[in-house]
Amino acid sequence: MFRLNKISTRSGIVSVVIGVLAISAFGVAVAFSIPDPSGVIHGCYANSNGSVRIVDSAANCKNNEVAISWNQAGPAGPQGPVGATGPAGPTGPAGPIGPAGPTGPAGPTGPQGPAGEARAAGAVFAPAPNFYPNGLHGWVSVQRTGLGTYCLTADPSILFSDSVLLLTVGSPGATSQGQAIWTGTCSFGSTFQVQTVNFQGQLVDNVFFTAVVP
Repeated sequence: MFRLNKISTRSGIVSVVIGVLAISAFGVAVAFSIPDPSGVIHGCYANSNGSVRIVDSAANCKNNEVAISWNQAGPAGPQGPVGATGPAGPTGPAGPIGPAGPTGPAGPTGPQGPAGEARAAGAVFAPAPNFYPNGLHGWVSVQRTGLGTYCLTADPSILFSDSVLLLTVGSPGATSQGQAIWTGTCSFGSTFQVQTVNFQGQLVDNVFFTAVVP
């Protein structure tokens, strides 16, 4: 704070006014650099009376003053709570299909599984029908119901509705002159009906055949 004594001369008043203007001009010049470019405000603390004055640099403090400084901005506050989740944005366009990757190496060969077994296999002798005993499996009986017509009954676990009958002519130790044809079921029960014909398509009783349900 400045104290002005009473001045009685016109020239003295002019001198004081000029001095005040000069101090104000200096203050404006200093204000332009406060705070400094890094946001720090510098001051000088007087040891004698505790007064503080603002300066643009600590270098402006006098010998009886202590340089002090503080930031223009205060410290960052605590993080606020998480806001509510916003609505989902629109689905973006599909990206381009990437290139095919390289072919992977072949895996190791797995262990060999157990040997399979036909559900029913047997060779039929004609005309008095019976099954050739060697290799017989899954067949219960065979009957001749007419010229070249036979009914084969399989094990009860073999259903006609979900089976396929494979026929080949001939049997061990015998030859045939003709062919065997699966013609559906016999009139009694779910049995397989097979007819044997010669090469002219006539029913005959001299054709031996083997029937297999895989």
